[in-house]
Amino acid sequence: MAANNHRPNVLDIYNGRQLLERYRLDREGIEFLEAELNQFIGPVATRNRSMTVTEKILITLRYLATGGIQLNDGDIHYVSQPSVSRAVGQVIDALANPHAHKTTRSRVERGMRKLKRRWGILNGERRLKPEKAC
Repeated sequence: MAANNHRPNVLDIYNGRQLLERYRLDREGIEFLEAELNQFIGPVATRNRSMTVTEKILITLRYLATGGIQLNDGDIHYVSQPSVSRAVGQVIDALANPHAHKTTRSRVERGMRKLKRRWGILNGERRLKPEKAC
């Protein structure tokens, strides 16, 4: 455990590229998950060292991204192996929650519609003959 009883904020330590390398998501993706899952995995206790939603998400992402050992992931994030196990279970259960899935899917689909409106080719629309487009 950290000597100062304080876990470092990974989002402040790593830049976007480093987050992608370690967690397979950038800061915006992690913050999006945090907003979506907060109501499902937010701390229920007001204990001094309760894991935040972000910490639970980061631990889960690290575990899934690396296929690591829970004890090692716990060491990286200054929590015990049982805490890693609980965090991974909570995040996966929350992601499997139909409401969270529906909300997340809805946002992704809205984003895809915007992209398709902006770039018609994504929607199968071609304004030029293939010979001209080349």
